[in-house]
Amino acid sequence: MNGATAHALELVYSALVDYADIVAAEDGTGEVLLRPKPTWPHGAQGLCERLIDHDGATCRATAEGARLRFPSTAAREQFLRRWLRMLDHGPYALDHEDPFPSRRGPEPSRTVMRTVDLVARDSAAAPIKRLHFETMALEDAWRRLFAREIDLLPLLPGYYRSRFTDIRSVELLEIPVSEQISLMFNTRHPHWSDVRARRELAAFIDVRAVAALACGSPDCAVTRPGRVERPTAPTLPPHIIIWVLEDRTSTVTAARVISYWLRRASGGTTTVDVVTASLEELNGLTYHSGDGSAREHDLVLLPLGILGQVSFGSVAGRVSAYTGYDAPSFLEAVAAADEDRLRAVFEDEVPVLPLYESRQFAAVDQRFCGGQPQRLTSWKWIADLRPCARSPSELQR
Repeated sequence: MNGATAHALELVYSALVDYADIVAAEDGTGEVLLRPKPTWPHGAQGLCERLIDHDGATCRATAEGARLRFPSTAAREQFLRRWLRMLDHGPYALDHEDPFPSRRGPEPSRTVMRTVDLVARDSAAAPIKRLHFETMALEDAWRRLFAREIDLLPLLPGYYRSRFTDIRSVELLEIPVSEQISLMFNTRHPHWSDVRARRELAAFIDVRAVAALACGSPDCAVTRPGRVERPTAPTLPPHIIIWVLEDRTSTVTAARVISYWLRRASGGTTTVDVVTASLEELNGLTYHSGDGSAREHDLVLLPLGILGQVSFGSVAGRVSAYTGYDAPSFLEAVAAADEDRLRAVFEDEVPVLPLYESRQFAAVDQRFCGGQPQRLTSWKWIADLRPCARSPSELQR
């Protein structure tokens, strides 16, 4: 299987919040109580034994649940602030992982897994006993899948679909759309702090043309209600910097298309730089340099969850983090957790411009059946795959 990433470890670890309520103990001890939900089969002692990353707490099982005692108040507060706590409770156990550093500059910025090997916890019941995930170049992945050297590509951009035309040995599984590739304005930049400049650029960008090139079809485009006609030449600053995720080929394509349009629209008076970066580097962006220097970035092209399909907080938090937008209308909508008001802010004030849907699919060798992706960020469905009961004549090459 291709893609030895953190998604593979979803088959090993489960979210604590899915199996336990996390509450502060009410007896004045300062402890945290993990109260098992009916979905948790292993009781309080099982929570203690399988909890991952507990900030140095000791855990003991009681009739109420698992009680955590922390070495300090700071450790306790840190535990309560981070909702994503994990349990070693997936259908597979980690057998081996082989990391290698991905470097940008003199210091490693992140760690990527070259390979991950998992083994079924219940080998008697599991239809597939072992899973091997491997990171490889996409061109190698195509070749090895078609040669049946690997069995699954779990996450592929929609514009690669044409490569599978007439390949009858591979089944394609649709992944429900839950995010849109969106252009986020640095609203603390002197030029883009003006809503008129944001509206003008939003009207100028032909989202269907971007979608056709970056997604593979103009039908992927996100159309805006009451969208005005494109102006011939938007007002632009002399230098524009667009940041984009390095591991998203479609977003890099979209950024380069927009860059070309902006340079052409300016008649050569505006220079546009497209900078690829890891998510860690994007998280470290500074919104306003204070002196209006050319190093100050203008736009960020990133996936953004669709309101109503992902958590409200994840959408609002990402927009706030990458745009620096703090208009009262936005803050009030966020405080009220009001999806309709937030959509209205996006459409009218344009701190963010959705461009096209992030359509993805999985490619599975037809020798395997079962398994259906439920969302873009989860590979848990791989645990439901099983060898098909097909005759050799049914297996197409």
